[in-house]
Parts: sequence; structure tokens; C-alpha cells
Amino acid sequence: MSNVSVNSGKPDALESRKVVQSMETTEDKPVFQPNCDIFETEKAVIVIADMPGVLKEKLDIQLDDDQLVITGIQDMPSCECLKLVHEGCPAGIFRRTFTILADVVEEGIKATLTDGVLRIDIPKSEKPEPRKIKVEAA
Repeated sequence: MSNVSVNSGKPDALESRKVVQSMETTEDKPVFQPNCDIFETEKAVIVIADMPGVLKEKLDIQLDDDQLVITGIQDMPSCECLKLVHEGCPAGIFRRTFTILADVVEEGIKATLTDGVLRIDIPKSEKPEPRKIKVEAA
């Protein structure tokens, strides 16, 4: 059984997984949701998100209890000589929230932003080995 999923709210969503996408709210400013993929290995949960044009200074990632929150601002290039013909990469404020249900090592979480792609590596904590308990007569 896998420990990673995003609950899309669709009836066929896999409910037995360990990562659930939370409801996201909007503001009075343009808000969008960057595309994200979530992967799992035996040792980690890995989040990959499209962040074209986002500077690391305008990106905030937090893990609060089991809530992974990715927020930031994607600026639109500003130049009076440019006229927008087609918008494929929306600009504005973004926010993604995921519930991480796996036990994780918070101190080991790493995030990198390379060529417009954000990668967050969330290491899982090791499960304790089962221990046999000896029953003694009273």
C-alpha cells in the first residue's frame, strides 16, 4: 500500500493514501494553484511544484503539525512595451496546502528551487521494529 496521495475530492480518489490536499481559499487578489506532483519512496515524501518565474525570496514553505503550506508570489513581467497575448503562467499570489499523514523528520526537510521547479524532500521517520513481549506467570 502506498503512503502518498492527493485527495481530489472525486469519488474515485484513493482514500487509503497518506497525503491529502486540503481545501484552498482565495483572496481579493489574483490567486492560482501551481501544479504539484507528490511522490513517495520508502524513506521520503517528495513534492515537485511548477514555479516558473518565482524567486526564492517570494516563496514561503511551512510545515505546521501535518500541514505543508506552500505560498508565494509570481510576478508578471512589467514593461509598457509588452502586450499580453496569451497567459500560460498566471501571475499573482499562490497557495497550496497538503496534509502529510506520514511520520516525518522535520529537521531533515529540504527545499530547492531550480529552473522554475520547486522540490521539497520530506524524510520519513523510521518505524520502530516490532518487539516480542514475553508473558510471565503471576
